[in-house]
Amino acid sequence: MNFEEKIFGILEAIQGQMVAFQGQMVALEGRMVALEGRMVAFEGQIATLQGQVNTIQEQVNTIQGQVNTIQGQVNTIQGQVNNIQEQVSTIQGQMVAMQGQINTIEDDVAGIKDNIAFIKDDIAFIKEDVEILKENDEEFRSNMNSILGWSDEVGKILQIELLRDN
Repeated sequence: MNFEEKIFGILEAIQGQMVAFQGQMVALEGRMVALEGRMVAFEGQIATLQGQVNTIQEQVNTIQGQVNTIQGQVNTIQGQVNNIQEQVSTIQGQMVAMQGQINTIEDDVAGIKDNIAFIKDDIAFIKEDVEILKENDEEFRSNMNSILGWSDEVGKILQIELLRDN
């Protein structure tokens, strides 16, 4: 193998590395976009769940108002005490069930917020990786340009040597 073939072989290997680095950058950028999409979806879920919590809380407040009204009627109307007490028991059972739903939704919201925090961390790490790859790509390109300039000079020298030999 002559000197030119060695140089061209080295240049081809460097070009292969450059393509691989660019592929890694594209893959990391794709992953970052996907994670940002997941984060937006989680934020949408949080908003939906928060809306559900607000609606259930309004229902609890409404039911609490009904309980208070019924308690007032119990004090005023002794003849309807048994009927009103059954209504109160039913409403209180509903409040307990709704409070359980609120607790479950609040747990879900906390889990989603944790997931968003992890995703934000992942995005930060990916952004750092992309910056490192960009820095490496710039250094690699600079080295490649130096080698290409050097190979042009070597090619000219070889041509001159070949012309002298002929």
